[in-house]
Amino acid sequence: MIPSGIYSLRGFRLPQKPIFPSLLRCRKTLVTTSSSVSVSKKKEKVIVISGPTGAGKSRLALELAKRLNGEIISADSVQVYRGLDVGSAKPSPSDRKEVPHHLIDILHPSQGKQQEMYLTVVVFPLLRVEPDCICDDVPKASLEIAAKVYSELADFEREDDWEAAVQYVVNAGDPKAQSLASNDWYRLRRSLEIIRSSGSPPSAFQVPYDSFRHQPDSSEAIDSHDLKSSADAPEQEPVKELDYDFICFFLSSPRLDLYRLIDMRCEHMLSETDGILSEARWLLDTGLLPNSNSATRAIGYRQAMEYLLRCREKGGMSSSRDFYYFLSEFQKASRNFAKRQLTWFRNEHIYHWLNASRPLEKVLDCIYDAYKDESGNLYVPEFLQMKKDVSNRKEASELKAYRTRNRHFVHREDCSDILDWIRRTQGSAAGKHLLRRGYATESVPDRKVAVLGAAGGIGQPLALLMKLNPLVSRLALYDIANTPGVAADVSHINTRSEVEGFVGEDQLGKALEGSDVVIIPAGVPRKPGMTRDDLFNINAGIVKGLCEAIAKYCPHALVNMISNPVNSTVPIAAEVFKKAGTYDEKKLFGVTTLDVVRAKTFYAGKAKVPVADVNVPVVGGHAGITILPLFSQATPAANLPEDVVVALTKRTQDGGTEVVEAKAGKGSATLSMAYAGAIFADACLKGLNGVPDVVECSFVQSTVTELPFFASKVKLGKNGVEEVLGLGSLSDFEKEGLEKLKPELKSSIEKGIKFANQS
Repeated sequence: MIPSGIYSLRGFRLPQKPIFPSLLRCRKTLVTTSSSVSVSKKKEKVIVISGPTGAGKSRLALELAKRLNGEIISADSVQVYRGLDVGSAKPSPSDRKEVPHHLIDILHPSQGKQQEMYLTVVVFPLLRVEPDCICDDVPKASLEIAAKVYSELADFEREDDWEAAVQYVVNAGDPKAQSLASNDWYRLRRSLEIIRSSGSPPSAFQVPYDSFRHQPDSSEAIDSHDLKSSADAPEQEPVKELDYDFICFFLSSPRLDLYRLIDMRCEHMLSETDGILSEARWLLDTGLLPNSNSATRAIGYRQAMEYLLRCREKGGMSSSRDFYYFLSEFQKASRNFAKRQLTWFRNEHIYHWLNASRPLEKVLDCIYDAYKDESGNLYVPEFLQMKKDVSNRKEASELKAYRTRNRHFVHREDCSDILDWIRRTQGSAAGKHLLRRGYATESVPDRKVAVLGAAGGIGQPLALLMKLNPLVSRLALYDIANTPGVAADVSHINTRSEVEGFVGEDQLGKALEGSDVVIIPAGVPRKPGMTRDDLFNINAGIVKGLCEAIAKYCPHALVNMISNPVNSTVPIAAEVFKKAGTYDEKKLFGVTTLDVVRAKTFYAGKAKVPVADVNVPVVGGHAGITILPLFSQATPAANLPEDVVVALTKRTQDGGTEVVEAKAGKGSATLSMAYAGAIFADACLKGLNGVPDVVECSFVQSTVTELPFFASKVKLGKNGVEEVLGLGSLSDFEKEGLEKLKPELKSSIEKGIKFANQS
């Protein structure tokens, strides 16, 4: 229960109309007033604070909540997402500790959001409102209808023919599509989805609380020039009785001041060490693309992601001109958004407009007095009132002539740190994350991934991670037992992919049919005192049987071998596929990514650099001394002493033993292996989907050395391996390690080939 009724509903964008009047386009919600209003019977009050981006709503709401011992409900369209802190101006941890905040950090950016989730899960319980107050719900489109609608409008969008697309939707049954903002493809698609789902346009569906927006108040008499004539007004519906008295304020500054504040805020978001560019990089690295969902459509993030994609296309390079163009687009989009917010709320007569340029204490006093007032009248002093319109020619002329004047980014050298960061993080080391511009989530190809051994220690967390991957549309989980339970558990996660469990050999074929990627973590775990070689006799037979099924049911799939010892199981798989006549050396991979993950982590600790920026190639094999991390090629370079490099190499080689011993014989490296397997599978999917420059280390058929199989950097593409990359320049220590590993790796490879051919 909330002890007091102060809420800051930081407005978010909804696909159609808002549930609460303050929850439409505004990034944040506040409170507006400019005359007196009558209140009916006494109810608990809720303060709503709305306003344009950058107006200072968060600070106002925080101070107001302190005064009233209240809590804050955020309705920000971006603050709901974890990890998007800078670009959404998310309240600091200390602020959130001081005053309880709700609807912050509740979703991963890859997840969609629905207004019903906001209301029924958080808002309604907080306000003690029954969910059945939502009236006729706007229909949701099925995946099939959504795909069909996307296809219907794709050609129009590709050819940038907005007017033809609007006419298409008008002809389909929604004449109000003509009033949509130009190039608002999201809402145009949504309109067509509703028509295809219900046979009716969006306007046919009642919006909850809409009647509240049309309740008469005395401010409408004062601002009569904003009102429609009675002839134009919609037919009045019975006013619904609300559970609360909503006191709504709209906070804004004079337009020129607001624009200057917005421009400065954009600069500040870029000048921070871990600013909006770092967050945009993270979004890209998770597989998301600009303008592909709610999070990546957000102003700031969309522009930042597009800018980084352009940098990645140039190998991690950006000129100062490129940067300043991005900054200008970011600032312009933010100002235009604020302008649209002002336009929208100008016609929302339940709001009382407050001037944010006035002293904060005065604004707080006004809202506090309105909340405490029991007379039924709300009054805003004239000096706190904010004009809704540009009132004179001079102001209009100044607005028209407005040009950004940056405070921080002025000269070419002012962005040098950012350009250095881009070169360091978006170049070849970040190339595996490069995504093609214009590639949208809606057009991601359907990809089926099968996990064989999905009920095991590696298989279960791997299944979870693959369920979270937005590139996976179907996930098949197979094991000899317990798979239905794992599949049922994982299937409840609200991500794109459909999950199905298969158990026993008689269902193996069905699990594999149509698979694009097959991941094999099947086998027994490693135990104390057991070498990877000891695992061979147990796991070799398992791998052989599974590969025979792959050759029969999905011969063109990419096969990711995790089952140990990889140095032998990959050659076994190759021989099985050769016998079946399906072998394609471009599609068989030994997953050595865990060695890379460990090398990066250990190196970052010694080099004192952020692990996210580290890249360390690891070559050779996937057991003991056959694992050779090339720390001489690590980036960022740290010039570590030789004894430290030797120790790091040894620790990387013995990483599996370290975990086995730490678990006292009760487990092996299951979680980190699942993570590494998910990284490599994601790289394979990106390659299949045509993402350029995807590079990972893997144990594959190779001519890099005289050995038939060898782990090195591999460029992935639509057919699997596009290119096996060379070793590059090696240090003397690494050259020595390379020669030492060859005999043992050769023996393991031959052992696998022998097993496959004699059994």
